[in-house]
Amino acid sequence: MKISVDMCTAVKYVLFVTVVCFDALQTSIAWSESHIAIDTETPSPLVTTPSNGMIRGVRVFSKMGRTIDAFIGIPFAQPPVGNLRFKRSQPVKKHTGELNATRARPGCLQLEFKYGKIARIDNTDTTEDCLHLNVFAPGKSESAREYEEDSEDTVEDERLPVFIYLYGGAFIWGENQLSVYDGVEFAAEADAIFVAVNYRVNIFGFLNSTTSAIPGNMALWDQLMAMQWVRDNIAAFGGDPNEVTLGGQSAGAMSAAFHSYSPLSKGLFKRAFMMSGTSLSAKFTQQTTAEDMIQAITLALDCFDADPAVSIKCVLDKPITYRELEGLKRELGTKWYNFAPHSGDALLPYPIQELHRNKYHIKDMMLGVTQREGDFLFNALQEWLPNLAGGLESSPESTIRLLIKMLFGVSIQDTGRIFKAYLLPTDKDPLPHDRLLQVGSDIVSHGIFECPAQFFAEHAASQGVNVRYYVYAHMPSFRINLNLGRESTHNDDIPFLLGSINAVQENIKAYGMKTPSFFIDVQKKTSPEEHHFSRVIVKQISHFMKTG
Repeated sequence: MKISVDMCTAVKYVLFVTVVCFDALQTSIAWSESHIAIDTETPSPLVTTPSNGMIRGVRVFSKMGRTIDAFIGIPFAQPPVGNLRFKRSQPVKKHTGELNATRARPGCLQLEFKYGKIARIDNTDTTEDCLHLNVFAPGKSESAREYEEDSEDTVEDERLPVFIYLYGGAFIWGENQLSVYDGVEFAAEADAIFVAVNYRVNIFGFLNSTTSAIPGNMALWDQLMAMQWVRDNIAAFGGDPNEVTLGGQSAGAMSAAFHSYSPLSKGLFKRAFMMSGTSLSAKFTQQTTAEDMIQAITLALDCFDADPAVSIKCVLDKPITYRELEGLKRELGTKWYNFAPHSGDALLPYPIQELHRNKYHIKDMMLGVTQREGDFLFNALQEWLPNLAGGLESSPESTIRLLIKMLFGVSIQDTGRIFKAYLLPTDKDPLPHDRLLQVGSDIVSHGIFECPAQFFAEHAASQGVNVRYYVYAHMPSFRINLNLGRESTHNDDIPFLLGSINAVQENIKAYGMKTPSFFIDVQKKTSPEEHHFSRVIVKQISHFMKTG
């Protein structure tokens, strides 16, 4: 079922729409697999930055043989541990001597990601000390600019545009050390600097006590600190702090959307690129109030006390390891999936749904969706919420209506009206099981992704932002879940738009990024035409980064 103007209500703006369609691409390209991935003949790159001092990286080659300097695991803030746990991130302290940025560092503390039978990401190595970023920059032999330790020696016109990327993961997963966020190929094809940022997730990123003890939105403040670090330091890597694009996918796209109108983010980036998400999408993760969540957390951590201050102090001091986090998830149940940004602080002063009160401070925006966003999420919800899967088998229509209520916060009566709006004249009662699943997927697609994206784009365009809207239509030749239909869905686009489908495994091993086995399978089973297609898309994104 395709989205209609009626479903999203009067969307009247006119956008330049790009439909990314692989079927139109017939060109293929060959490349050499015999190149050496690591450059051992020239000195490893060394830069001097205002915030961190000297930073040593590793020089590698892209798949097409271009030199890229990778700086992995650069701290951009003080570790959020001890007295800084659950606090807004603080500026990093300058490193004494030479900082080794040649190996990946652990992501922020989170649980294992599971999806389907083969998609597993082991996160037992994650930690609370995680506020670091990765910088991938074209080497000096491949660019008009010169790598100078004194960034002032770099001619301003020769500085490269910068892409800051925020990962997705429903605000409860995600880390920049995943190989899908390896920026070597993006930097090479876009002739730009790629920065992959770590930020806190789940309880560490979004718990909110409504007091200064745990102010909430810690993840967004991490992102803000990372952008400030880029502003102050990226020139040392050959980047232009005045030509920054902030982008992300899913929860990362929602975050970029928040920053596009946050008064505190003004001046830190010029353009936004949002893949499968806007700030309006985040509304659907906020079905638990801050008060209810903090009470549930204090109970789950055995910290509850009649005096709220005592409860909060216990949470602040409580050791939380991977095992404790597993127990916390079990105790919270579905509340575990309700960690999300909230309004009411200096970063997000207005309620999320009151978009009209915000003023965009960016010049250009590109945002888009895949063809059937809901196919992935609807399948994932059945795995993550066992009661949902069982309900869809025993009483599918009632279960879908309950899911509508849970996601959108509407009355039971309205869930019936919404459900009926998705029925076709040819549908018969009772609906076949497969048809019911399609209806559920359509509702998720339209309600969480497509309609919010259109509303968000409309509002931005009304304020004079140059908006580019796209639909990503390429169905990849290999998927981690083969039961998702024949159209593109959530996450299908990431390795293609970031160029990481072409990532060189020797590079990833050299600096120790995390490569799940299923991603290696995706790479191996992707066709040569698709590899070329990815390069074409990255160049299109590069054009947007440079000209809007």
